[in-house]
Amino acid sequence: MSRTRWTLFALAVFVVGFARVAQAQGTVTGRITAEGNIPLADARVLVVSTTVSATTNEDGRFTLKGVPSGTFDIQALHVGFQSQKKSVTVTAGSTTNADFVMKQAVVQLEEVVTTATGQQRRVELGNAIQTLGNVNKKVEETPITSMQDLLQSKAPGVNVLSGSVTGGTPTIRVRGVSSINLSNAPIWVVDGVRYNTNTFGTAGQTNISLLNNLSPEEIEDIEIVKGPSAATLYGTNAANGVVVVTTKKGRAGSTRWTFTGESRTLDDRNNYQAQYANFGHRNGSTASIRCQLPQMVTPKFGFADGATCASDSVTSYNYLEDPDVTFIKLGRGSLFGTQVSGGTDAVRFFVNGSMDNEFGVVQMPAGDINYYDQVLHVPVTNSMFHPRQQQKYNLRSNLTAQLSPKFDITAQAGFGKSSNTIEPDNSLIIGLLYVGQAGYGWKGCPKGTETTGCGMTGADGKAFTDPTGFPLNEANSFAPGDIMQYVTTDDILRFTGSTTLNYRPVTWLQNEGTIGLDWRTSTCFTCVA
Repeated sequence: MSRTRWTLFALAVFVVGFARVAQAQGTVTGRITAEGNIPLADARVLVVSTTVSATTNEDGRFTLKGVPSGTFDIQALHVGFQSQKKSVTVTAGSTTNADFVMKQAVVQLEEVVTTATGQQRRVELGNAIQTLGNVNKKVEETPITSMQDLLQSKAPGVNVLSGSVTGGTPTIRVRGVSSINLSNAPIWVVDGVRYNTNTFGTAGQTNISLLNNLSPEEIEDIEIVKGPSAATLYGTNAANGVVVVTTKKGRAGSTRWTFTGESRTLDDRNNYQAQYANFGHRNGSTASIRCQLPQMVTPKFGFADGATCASDSVTSYNYLEDPDVTFIKLGRGSLFGTQVSGGTDAVRFFVNGSMDNEFGVVQMPAGDINYYDQVLHVPVTNSMFHPRQQQKYNLRSNLTAQLSPKFDITAQAGFGKSSNTIEPDNSLIIGLLYVGQAGYGWKGCPKGTETTGCGMTGADGKAFTDPTGFPLNEANSFAPGDIMQYVTTDDILRFTGSTTLNYRPVTWLQNEGTIGLDWRTSTCFTCVA
């Protein structure tokens, strides 16, 4: 047989084989709609356990070609809707119909996530992505008042250490500690725009976080990206992970109003350590004095008769847990907000406004208030009475307009104002924790020591007033009311906005562009009464 005949024979075999394969395949068509017979464009349809897939057009219709013969599950996926599966039987050379009516879901990112290459099923990704699920339900049903509360114990591998004071900076780690001297904090992206979460100092060692300007009430979904796709999307700055925040959007339908009212209590449940004091007498004397431990075990310089103090009794006192003098009280907070959303298929809107006020667990003791009123004749201001407090005001508006079947635009704007007040703290000798925790070990004067300054004489004599003349009332060195007149207050005004354009010239090509702004101004000053 000549070479030409062999070529014609091989070609005939190939054509026959291809025809048989084509005859062994079928086609699946259908339409995907939302409740109310609304077509869903750009929904993904795939044949489970095969590589066959398609996307829906503007009318919600799809066509799956080259489906092998047999019974298969057809799965429909769309962000914001619950995924659905339907079993169909495909016969060779025939067309099978499969329609889907999908139900809305607040978040459907646990099955479909967005990467640099487009939407993918979560099981197809080689990196770790967590979503917080139904954020709106968590905010409504659990005591969440800040972003640190929203992230606390909500996602595996995300460690959150709450701030120590009202408005304090939380420590958030997504991928652990990766650097000794550089920041280990993740970056934040809100509606496609980089969100500044830097901190700035106030008094002592307490920092205030710009993350406080983000309100949990206006968030629809939070996605935490830890794997390689974080660097793919956001560059090397994402080495510590990315927290992607999506705010709420309006949905077509009747206008919906939501009102929020909340009252909460803050309680310091730390068990503070009591202080102890030892009282006794000198050798050959019955006068009660305070015995220092070295005096009982080591001869004092200049004395040859050994220890200079014999112990008679031990007293203890816990200033921070004494309700008569302590500055630790119950803190309180309140939240009021309103949301409205709705629109049509062409234009959808969402507006949120909220006001959150909170004062911490530190409050000026009654004895210091009386000294201001009766001796100094100076009124006690709100910032002096509650030196740890925060006020937040948030307003957000999101608008989506579909200008044509192939072009839509989304505009988002957020305005926030926050004010934080805090007293000197931490390592400063005039810090409240120091003057309360470093007590003398007794309240008043132990019996028998009234005439000797409670057993403290000479250079060790107990000062019953601080250097400015305030009565100590069992505190050490400085009266709490004296410290509370020196507060640091910051005021932050912040505006964030973004515009997203989405253009789909053909069904298989989507172009999206986002431009945004994150602007803030802050004022920080120290007030002295």
